[in-house]
Amino acid sequence: MNFKLLYVVVSSESDTYLEQAYLSMFSAKFYMPHAKITLLTDDLTDKTLIGNRKNILKYTDEYICIPLDPKYTSKIRSRLLKTNMRHYVEGDFLYIDSDTIICDDLSDLVSTQNSISGVYDLHVPLNNHPKKNDVLNGLRAVQAQPDLSKGYYNSGVLLVKDTPESYTFFTEWNQQYLKHIAVMTQDQPSLELVREMYPNIIHNLPDTYNTQILYTTRYIRKMKILHYFSSGFLPNYENKYSCKFCDINLLKTIKTEGEIPEAVKQLILEPEKSLLETAFIFPPTTFFESHIFRCTERLFQCRNKNLFTRILFQCSEYTLRFFVKLFCH
Repeated sequence: MNFKLLYVVVSSESDTYLEQAYLSMFSAKFYMPHAKITLLTDDLTDKTLIGNRKNILKYTDEYICIPLDPKYTSKIRSRLLKTNMRHYVEGDFLYIDSDTIICDDLSDLVSTQNSISGVYDLHVPLNNHPKKNDVLNGLRAVQAQPDLSKGYYNSGVLLVKDTPESYTFFTEWNQQYLKHIAVMTQDQPSLELVREMYPNIIHNLPDTYNTQILYTTRYIRKMKILHYFSSGFLPNYENKYSCKFCDINLLKTIKTEGEIPEAVKQLILEPEKSLLETAFIFPPTTFFESHIFRCTERLFQCRNKNLFTRILFQCSEYTLRFFVKLFCH
């Protein structure tokens, strides 16, 4: 594999972003022992890499620390590194968000020739996006004018080649992010804005290389990278009942023990088992999309309210699993 795996981590003792990256890097080395992993971080995070937090360096082949203006929040600092990462890292690389699990060997990407490649956000055109209004508000904030019949790219997994075009793109992405930082701290709206400026640079990766399990399970049978979204750790987050990696207690255990528990290693061995029963109510087809997913999520949020509903749901799960096996295997 002649490209690096790149992680950008801005973290402190009070969050779990470093533990997410640690878990993802472990999964990468599990499936690709000879993979070269680059860790890109800032000077404030660098000072915290002591004790258990230093364990992340066990899976790091290249360590890059960039000093940033301390006036910026951690969220903005991470975006500043991400939107400018092409200028900090030499050679071809696959950028991977920390809230991911590598599920297979990624060497097939070697044959990809495009300067930058990614996957559409939530795998759908903007017209069908479950959070269309929120997305459009973010895009309007940076003066983007997207084609609603097409998707806009999720920045969680990006294959970036060492080409003049990719350097040009990232220079503009960083500049546009800084330009609109007062009204939009997320990086994807500015990514879309720059894609509109350079419409021929970003191309599509197979969806399995950024399998986003928010609202769909269409690609889980052949997923290469599971993207579970760290927002799942927020209270009342609608997807937190669908994936075991969205359990904050899992990362707290890694933070405390400094190692990955055996039970979690087993999930990495069989990542589809990290998806809870809600993800298997229907076969993973185009039929199982946003509205049905959200409906089933609401049902599962009610499951533990009392003994009767727990028993009812337990019986229903066994029945549903039977039909899933019948139709999917």
